[in-house]
Amino acid sequence: AICQRLEQENIPLAAVEQVCSIARKKEEPAILAFCRKYRLPFCCYTADELSSAPGEFRPSAFVQKTGGVDKVRGRVTA
Repeated sequence: AICQRLEQENIPLAAVEQVCSIARKKEEPAILAFCRKYRLPFCCYTADELSSAPGEFRPSAFVQKTGGVDKVRGRVTA
């Protein structure tokens, strides 16, 4: 499913440097399997950390309601 989504978004797998998610997903089997298969680091952040992360994100009311933060699929700028 992750590879299909990357394809839909026209993102080549080779462009993925790491996978990040909200802390409550830290033991999500599908994400862990994907990261193992493609040898990608997986890092998780709390809702507070995500709220204060700089970058461009697509807001989501659903994710705000369920996860406590509305930043979804984006690019964090360091």
